Amino acid sequence: IRAYRRAPLPLCSRLLIKAMAAALRKMHPRRAREYGGEGDFDVTAVEGRERTESHEGAALIRRLRAGSPHFGCYPFRAAFVDRCIDSGTLEALLGQRYLHPSSAESLVVLGSGISMLSARCVRRHGGVACRGGSYHGKVVFIEQSALDAAATVSVEHRCNMLGLVFAVHGLQDVAVERVSSEEAELLARTSYGLAYVAQSVCSDLAQSYNAEWPEAASMAGGCLLGQAGNYPRAGAEEGLAVENLWVFRERAGLGLGEEAGPFMPDHGAWLLNMAYGFVPEAPSRGGVGNGSSEGGADAKAARLQYKRQVAAAVQACALAGCDGLLIGCAEGLLGCELFGHPSADVAAEVWAEVLLGEGSTPGLASHFRALAFCLGGRTNPRTVLATKAALQGAFLR
Repeated sequence: IRAYRRAPLPLCSRLLIKAMAAALRKMHPRRAREYGGEGDFDVTAVEGRERTESHEGAALIRRLRAGSPHFGCYPFRAAFVDRCIDSGTLEALLGQRYLHPSSAESLVVLGSGISMLSARCVRRHGGVACRGGSYHGKVVFIEQSALDAAATVSVEHRCNMLGLVFAVHGLQDVAVERVSSEEAELLARTSYGLAYVAQSVCSDLAQSYNAEWPEAASMAGGCLLGQAGNYPRAGAEEGLAVENLWVFRERAGLGLGEEAGPFMPDHGAWLLNMAYGFVPEAPSRGGVGNGSSEGGADAKAARLQYKRQVAAAVQACALAGCDGLLIGCAEGLLGCELFGHPSADVAAEVWAEVLLGEGSTPGLASHFRALAFCLGGRTNPRTVLATKAALQGAFLR
């Protein structure tokens, strides 16, 4: 037994163990709070954490899974329960109101504008976007989370309509163990989570919160992302475009798991024009960049594939009328550390080529007034410095 413990497991055994663990997570979720905790069901819908009894929490999860295939993905399901349900964000959204912590009598009404969220899978780009000629927007590096950096970009660079590019979860839960920091922040602080909840569930839960969900909501008739075919594939030149997101919560802290902070005061909520997410493809088991000719060819193909995804994301935000662009870098450029591909240097080079152009080919940065690489949202200073150094090396040449 000791000899077996000391010897490294072969690759096939490690892959088998990982596949078994993924299968067990589908049948037996790790977190008990996924199905609610002890306590009574709070129907006031205005403050604190949402508390449900076990059978009510289990019933809610079953309804969510029946309405959207995304709740069959453990990383997204765990993030949704933790950041959106347990934090009270979904409660405030469906109740369309919350109590501001500064005063027990300060009731903030969100209004029916929350329900005007729209989401779609973008596979083809069409339309017209204005270009600034030879001038391109200013590229800045901000050590703040994506949503916190929005205020800085809006004030200092006079941007009125902001777009956020981030790494979105894949429908297969075997590639990564959790969602990206930017997606977790969207679930905790904005109306982003409503895109995954069916209209019938919204209406029923809103009634339990003594509110009425508008029948004329943009998601009327079902869930905006209720079909697996309406979602971007990993590595594909397509993405998830979510528009008209309301941001109504502050951030609690700098690190992962500290996204849901206090609610904003009255008239403090603001509108994020677009959040565009694509699914980076994890490296194959063949070993991209393993030194062989085949590995080198795979690395070039993967780089080109990633570049096409980046270009499609920037184009989508430009066509949506965004004049400021936020790029999530909490875990490397678009989650390259989380997904394990590509490396920071390669990702930075790709973004510089897309935004600044190559040779006689103009870059896409001329469509924006400012482009901010948001390095906050985590507490490890080494990874922040490594990502910033890679970006500066690519953009300041």
